Amino acid sequence: MRQHTDPTPAADPDDPEAYRAEIAATRLAVATGQQPPDTRELCAGPMHPDVAKRLKTLGSYVPQHVDELLDAHRPAKAARRAAIQAGQPDALAVPCTYCKAPAGKACRINRIDADGATGRRDRTTPHPSRIDDARTAQNQETTA
Repeated sequence: MRQHTDPTPAADPDDPEAYRAEIAATRLAVATGQQPPDTRELCAGPMHPDVAKRLKTLGSYVPQHVDELLDAHRPAKAARRAAIQAGQPDALAVPCTYCKAPAGKACRINRIDADGATGRRDRTTPHPSRIDDARTAQNQETTA
């Protein structure tokens, strides 16, 4: 049974009793050896060439105009894209040596409330040292 993947029942999904009964009957047949297990994986196989070509054309799952509409809600991502389009270094491509944020994650800032509670939040802009590190990495890539 560990190798068995339930095939989609032929029963109408709007009839839950028949749908469940068909799944139960298939599982019983596999468990008692009356039917071999169905070992197909749900997402097995390579991506269809047309899908791969379309995704390459889009460049992202989110279309560019939708991504730009969301910029008001994601200022850090908007600033990152604007910097890349302007030929500036992508600061998030390198880890931050100041706050220890990993590559791809926003810089963080520690805060202490008046009552002494501590917390962390993401900065909307990267630390200046991280920008310098990204510029150095960008220059090394262009000279290499």
